[in-house]
Amino acid sequence: MGIRQRRQRPDPLDAVWPDSVEVASNLAKLGPWWIRSYTVAGYPRTVEPGWFEPLLAVPFPLTLVLSTGPVANQEAMRTINRRLIWGLGAQQAANRGGRLASAEEGTAIEDAHQIRVGVARGETRLLEVGMTLTIWAETQDLLEERSRLLESLTQGMLLIIRPLRFQQHLGLRRLLPLASPADKVREMDSQAWATVFPFSSRELVHTSGQVMGINPDTHSLIVVDRFRLASPHSVTVGWSGSGKSFLSKLEALRTRYRGWAVTIIDPEGEYRILEAVGATRWALGQAPTPHFVFDPFTIDGSLEPEERERQADFLLRLLTRLNPDLMTEFGPLVRDVVWLQVSETRTRFFPLQGKVLTADRLIQLLADENRRAGDRLALSWERWNRLLGTPGGSPSDDFEIFDLSGLTEHMKAAAYLALTEWVMRRVSRDSRRLVIFDEAWHLFNDVGVVTYLEELFRRARKWGTAISLVTQDIGDLTRSHAAEVCLRNAPLVNLMRQHPDSLTDLSEVMRLHEGELERLKGAMTGEGLLLAEDAHVPFKVIFSPAEQRVLQAEWRR
Repeated sequence: MGIRQRRQRPDPLDAVWPDSVEVASNLAKLGPWWIRSYTVAGYPRTVEPGWFEPLLAVPFPLTLVLSTGPVANQEAMRTINRRLIWGLGAQQAANRGGRLASAEEGTAIEDAHQIRVGVARGETRLLEVGMTLTIWAETQDLLEERSRLLESLTQGMLLIIRPLRFQQHLGLRRLLPLASPADKVREMDSQAWATVFPFSSRELVHTSGQVMGINPDTHSLIVVDRFRLASPHSVTVGWSGSGKSFLSKLEALRTRYRGWAVTIIDPEGEYRILEAVGATRWALGQAPTPHFVFDPFTIDGSLEPEERERQADFLLRLLTRLNPDLMTEFGPLVRDVVWLQVSETRTRFFPLQGKVLTADRLIQLLADENRRAGDRLALSWERWNRLLGTPGGSPSDDFEIFDLSGLTEHMKAAAYLALTEWVMRRVSRDSRRLVIFDEAWHLFNDVGVVTYLEELFRRARKWGTAISLVTQDIGDLTRSHAAEVCLRNAPLVNLMRQHPDSLTDLSEVMRLHEGELERLKGAMTGEGLLLAEDAHVPFKVIFSPAEQRVLQAEWRR
């Protein structure tokens, strides 16, 4: 019979205290971690809100211990007066000796006088401030590397730090729950201290929104509400394989979580996997395809004259793409017939009733003028039916995907134009909707389509529809004036890994600094830079196990 051993209960102190501590002259080891502590011995003369941000965004574990306490106003005034007397005396002594007073002494006197006046008026207070920095690393070599990076960073911030040589145990006492105060303190006015605490950092968290990812530097969530920005539209730019399409799929899923409608224009057939979560896929140009509800050949007479004319202009552009030969040979005739029907005058007491124009009526009118023109138009109508199906039915449009992968490049241009117009006509009646145009460079290659897209960008914002453009190169968005307008009206920009040759153009267009370009150049799949109006935040895509199961076919970790 074996001896039963009593199970040892874990010590509650293990949660806050390491199981072993080793202290050397300039480093220490806490359990498996190597650490090194520094004390801050000097600060910049002037600071602004956010100046402390680089320390908060270092890409490795760093513990910052701040100790502070108020200085009584009487004691503060005695200290400032004493420093002023010393400084002014040194200046007078230098003048009597025929020497110039040092510039540093003059600056110190000016600063002391300014703080003295602020304390006397009650506008500021003096605080005793101490700061200790502790680096963590898995190995000693990694600790040395991170120490060099920290020393270089603080030097650029004009912070003077000193390692606690032969005093690493003091750093441990400040770091661990004992929380001993720092021995090196400096008196600082409360206005300067306020720029450090509360912290000012690169975070983007809206009170209501959806998760875009995490900030890999601070490991905090990035939560964005599109409709809280000046405009809800967005642009995603990333090299092939950067994860931009996966990010769009993930955003479509999370938009549906919130109950908003989603429309996706998918030129490559990548989004069909979303059928598993309730999306309706319109496989354009593929059989069998469901009947589509949009009939661009029909213009309603009850519309305002301006809207009828706009729809007529769209119909002529669509015919140019469906049947270029028709518009090349009979373009003037087709335009005359269409505009005559649309602009037919009526008095305001007898408004137009019913349908001003239909496909059958337009074919008959053209055939009456020229039989070949009527036959060509009938061919265009047949192509349209093959493209999107005969109009009819009213399927649910809360989550829909238009798969254009079965179309030729020529027919994709017509489909893009038609779908852009269809979305434009629906924005006035929808509440919240996200419309995703993947591989949007197809749009920018067609001047007629990108002009419609520009108008859609302007109109959709007023009716609660968000447009998301996904493309591979920033040059796609500077190809035409209309594309540039779309970019300017998109305050939310996702920049993912970029082709090295496009970094220069990207820097000029988006006004990125060298560090941000290096981040994009070395970004892994699913990583990038999120620009939300004036905020530039690094991000990394995160997803739940359930989302991974839905999208795992398209995701390469």
